[in-house]
Amino acid sequence: EVRRPLTLRGSGQSVLDGSSTGTVLTIDADRVTIDNLIVRDSGRRHTTEDAGIKATGKGIVLQNLRTEDTLFGIELAICHGCRVEGVHVAGTAGDELRGDAIKVWYSHRVQITGNDVEGARDLLIWYSDNVLVSGNTVRDSRYGFHFMNSNDGVVERNRLENNSVAI
Repeated sequence: EVRRPLTLRGSGQSVLDGSSTGTVLTIDADRVTIDNLIVRDSGRRHTTEDAGIKATGKGIVLQNLRTEDTLFGIELAICHGCRVEGVHVAGTAGDELRGDAIKVWYSHRVQITGNDVEGARDLLIWYSDNVLVSGNTVRDSRYGFHFMNSNDGVVERNRLENNSVAI
């Protein structure tokens, strides 16, 4: 768990492995950057929304990451002014109980840009205003983008392929 500002930068082959238990990385701090890592093997509990990364704070940057074998890929909850950029989320395609690739909940002024999502449930934006969703690809998932009770967002230049519902 990260509880203070820091930058954690891997080599691109660096791995955070959750050993199938709970959330792999929890961030509860402002101004944290996680860069160039593979995050894998979260738990499978929907009741706790086990994820690759769960973040709460301001100004958090998650970039150049890969999540593998995680129930939920990335979850931002009360994470204002945060960015998710250049992340590849490989969900558990075919699993009816799969989680969301990227979940933004009560988080304003978030940027979701240049990400690649496959085999997940949704890229979810709920109760979050002024969210930019740009240059992402979502394929083989349930909803490409799932918006609820969110205002003044911008969705541009995204690619949605072979999903049950686009937006």
